[in-house]
Amino acid sequence: DICYRDLAITRSDATICRLIKTVATRNSCFSKIADITNNKELCFDIRKERGSFEDKYDCYKNFITGVDDREFCHTDLKGDTQSQDKCFSKIAGKVKDISFCDELILENSQLNCIRDIASELEDQSLCQLIRTKIDLKQCKAQDGKSCRTREALDNALYDCSNDIVLGKRKAICRSKNGHKELSL
Repeated sequence: DICYRDLAITRSDATICRLIKTVATRNSCFSKIADITNNKELCFDIRKERGSFEDKYDCYKNFITGVDDREFCHTDLKGDTQSQDKCFSKIAGKVKDISFCDELILENSQLNCIRDIASELEDQSLCQLIRTKIDLKQCKAQDGKSCRTREALDNALYDCSNDIVLGKRKAICRSKNGHKELSL
């Protein structure tokens, strides 16, 4: 299998990858050739391994450019929540559109997505969407425990706003000190 993979990579020939029996080796072969040849279609030849589409996402992520990749996240990664969330987060970051954060399945992924875009755009008002998301979520308590405490909400809002403030301070320090970043 390793011999086939090395030969396929040397020749940039994905047809040789199909001769590889081990799923992980075959997947890495397709991924490497997709990268070398700049051909995202080879990522679709990558198969699910150990219940995850992580290899497929890892191959495709370098080709994600924006909204047109939404279908890939929905269809080709269906059934792998973490890979889907990574995919939608990548799109949201590329297009700087917070509406893509709604596509994420895991709550923490949604909150991190909002925080990252708010920080990137330096827009603290977007941090309030974290409060809205948490307040609107009808939390069903399990085992008599509250799903989300007030303290956790306050921490999420603080983290979001703090990222933006620190980002601005670092930028000011870089510009005033000739690109030297100071620890704050």
